[in-house]
Amino acid sequence: MAEQRVFRHLDGPGCRKPWRPWFILVVRLPLYVAFFLLIGGLWVRELRRLPRLSDEHYSGLWLAVGLTYLLAWIISGILWVHERNPVYWLDQMRYVVVANVLIVWLIVKDADTEQRVFKRKFGGTLLVLLVMCLVVSAQPAPGVFDAYERLREDARPGDVVAIEGLPRYEVMVNVGPHLTYVRYEPGVSADYILTSNLAAQYPGYALLASGHTTNAVDGVMPRFDAAVWQRVP
Repeated sequence: MAEQRVFRHLDGPGCRKPWRPWFILVVRLPLYVAFFLLIGGLWVRELRRLPRLSDEHYSGLWLAVGLTYLLAWIISGILWVHERNPVYWLDQMRYVVVANVLIVWLIVKDADTEQRVFKRKFGGTLLVLLVMCLVVSAQPAPGVFDAYERLREDARPGDVVAIEGLPRYEVMVNVGPHLTYVRYEPGVSADYILTSNLAAQYPGYALLASGHTTNAVDGVMPRFDAAVWQRVP
């Protein structure tokens, strides 16, 4: 999988090389251009005719749109190393949804909304937004959250959880801060082992639960799987 190769390229010791974090930003730039075109693609002519610097109101709207997309592009690239999602993932639209409202306002602000051409284009834009909302919201939760839920239900305050292949901050947010989290190493003394490797076996531990991502699609929906192992008394 291409995304996995890119992840290995940046993850771990490679991230300490200063030029490599910029690599994900370059690779992900077309995604945010595509996000803009999904909303404004039908309105390129109208948007190009709008003033940018000569009008204070319009320049403020353009600045808000541009800064939102710029910050979303940068922040999503920084978080990508930890979030483990594909380079090209529709869910990243959440970072620019506020700017999309402003793009629509730029389009309709001074437009002749009674024209047939406007109605067709506006209907097409709404249809694109509706389809994207359905695609994102209809996705079931990744399997890793089943493992998080079972661990949250079974673990007692103070229990030690050894983590393998999952971001510690993500586990803490979804399971809770009342547990003690350590990195998994062979021979570790822990009450539970939480791992992203479903094929792994841990002597002295019994499989408590596992979560499988049923709708994984390369480059669109990542495969976030996890298993919980409990120490055998």
